[in-house]
Amino acid sequence: MEINNLMLNIKQDFPDKAIDLYESIDLLLETIKDTMEAIQEKLSEEMKNRDFDKSMHYMQLSQQLHNYESKIDTLLENISMESIELPYIDEKIESKKEIPNYEEYRVDNTIEHTLKEDFTHKRPSSFKIGENYTSIVNTWQEMMLDTCKYLIKIDENKFKQIISKPRLNGRKSAYFSTDKKVMRRPVHIGSNIYIETNMSANSIRNLIIKLLKEFNIPTNSFKIYLKADYTSLNKQLALEI
Repeated sequence: MEINNLMLNIKQDFPDKAIDLYESIDLLLETIKDTMEAIQEKLSEEMKNRDFDKSMHYMQLSQQLHNYESKIDTLLENISMESIELPYIDEKIESKKEIPNYEEYRVDNTIEHTLKEDFTHKRPSSFKIGENYTSIVNTWQEMMLDTCKYLIKIDENKFKQIISKPRLNGRKSAYFSTDKKVMRRPVHIGSNIYIETNMSANSIRNLIIKLLKEFNIPTNSFKIYLKADYTSLNKQLALEI
């Protein structure tokens, strides 16, 4: 089965898994880009040292990795999750109607989590960027909004410029726009900019990683604190279905 048909069938029959695939591959692609940048730095260093053997080695590495990058980018294009509607989860409704005993799923909200983790079926409590910014949130969407507002305060003009970059937007629809009519669930974040909130926890994680890199903020300075983990509950519900 060709990749296009394969992804089409997965999107139709297993939309939740299509979302998982997209988010995981998107994060892999971002890691590959980071690796490419690290290779380029080493290449520049060896060129300055006139070590042409090592320079050729890093050029070959870069070319090989770029070939995989192109293939993975094409795969991501074939998944294209813009057509998949993500369920909007109301924290208050969820805690009252869907969760049998909310307290059973609470976790230690003092434990730090990083942007390298999987946040499927988890709920945030707060987050911080470095030691100077902390925000209490109830949803991943709130975390994304507060992160954007924080970055706008740092450099509003830079934020306006980076949101037009393709890698910071969806492949068929915008994550950022000045026209809310082109979005499904737009929320105004200031400076006449709207952000799409029809995104899962891991998609938000991936977007935050990209935004931090654009502002040269180390991703390991972003710490997340959770208040609930519904993984076991969702496994139980899946078995019942």
